Amino acid sequence: MSYLNLPRLVFAGQFQADVSTVNNDPEHFNTARFRSNYQLPGPGATNGWWHPNGTGSWRFRNCVVTSVVYRDGSTCSDPNPTKPCSTACISPSMASRKNWDRQWA
Repeated sequence: MSYLNLPRLVFAGQFQADVSTVNNDPEHFNTARFRSNYQLPGPGATNGWWHPNGTGSWRFRNCVVTSVVYRDGSTCSDPNPTKPCSTACISPSMASRKNWDRQWA
């Protein structure tokens, strides 16, 4: 499954992420040269940067679904005006890591 697949939900609001900064440095991808201090916080671009122990989890905060793109490509910006869908109904276990690394762009 990809986040690009349909159906697709469009959200408005905020999210909170617990990112790991170990992978901010391409040098850290080389397992043969990986050093244990890369797992430690460091000032600026040293060691594992500012948050090397991030879990990769994330959650929606104060979000609502603003529109839906269905499998057939049709859209709806007001799926059910009498019962707005809040992201509170989305289980935290549905959150997953996404690799938006600038080297892969």
